[in-house]
Amino acid sequence: MGYLDNGVTTVAREGRPVAHSNYLMTRERFDEVREANLALLGAPVELEGVEALRAALEPS
Repeated sequence: MGYLDNGVTTVAREGRPVAHSNYLMTRERFDEVREANLALLGAPVELEGVEALRAALEPS
């Protein structure tokens, strides 16, 4: 998938500590993976609604 390892944290699950793996997808990595797999995808990846999402996530 192209996600980068971003460490492990401990979180509480049902009152017990468990390891949680963290992953990161940077813009640069996304572009690398997309270009490398463009032939497999058959079409470019397109995102819709990004601006609306950004606006909704901005602090008011």
